[in-house]
Amino acid sequence: MAISAVNEIHPDADTLFILRHAGAPFATGEFEEPWPNALPNHQTETSKSNEASVVTKRNETVEGHSSLVQANPQSSQFRFGLSSALLIDTSSYFKRSLSKEWSTPDPESGYKWTLEGTDWDGEAFLLLMNILHNKARAVPREIGLEMFAKVAVLVDYYGCHEVVELWADFWISSSYVTHVNPFYSRGLLLQLTISLVFRKRQMLQDVIDVAIRTSRGPIHTLGLPIPKLVVGKLSNVLSVIQDSDRAEQTP
Repeated sequence: MAISAVNEIHPDADTLFILRHAGAPFATGEFEEPWPNALPNHQTETSKSNEASVVTKRNETVEGHSSLVQANPQSSQFRFGLSSALLIDTSSYFKRSLSKEWSTPDPESGYKWTLEGTDWDGEAFLLLMNILHNKARAVPREIGLEMFAKVAVLVDYYGCHEVVELWADFWISSSYVTHVNPFYSRGLLLQLTISLVFRKRQMLQDVIDVAIRTSRGPIHTLGLPIPKLVVGKLSNVLSVIQDSDRAEQTP
């Protein structure tokens, strides 16, 4: 594989970040099991199609690769020139990784640090790095639900909630991403992720209300940063409701 060009995010970059396997399938149901066909009175054709989106497999990914991957079809590796000072100031993950007590083995020529990541969406990672490096003009004023969720996953992993919070508020206020579809779906789980990562209480409440009304089994996570505590509490509520429904159906 040819070495990809470096996306210079900062003019005085001292950190090289290599993103491998960029554009890997995101939030797929590869390891999720569909619910059994229980409580059929809770299902309509619309609810079935929405529910089916949750267990989408890798070769059926809802959204394609990022524009960075499309622009470089021969490579799924991308390189970013970053500022260690800005990364340390904005990210708890990078603050640990770039500490004086920890050094990168064999950093690439021209850089003090060389870091790596895998499976992230290239466009989402670039967007986040532009935010962390104060490149406001390079940050879109609106993003779709899919991209918003990809950014939320990165924010959760790299621990940079505070610096992205204002952008999250802006995206929420200027787009449709807070409109909660009244069916259990993959999109609902993406909204759950966003509301949890950025602590959007009203959005979280709306999502939970829909999940409780329309779920027919344990909540799926799709590899998203949805805490087990949340899944457990929702599943317990659902179990009580389903037991009540079954009791009402019993002659």
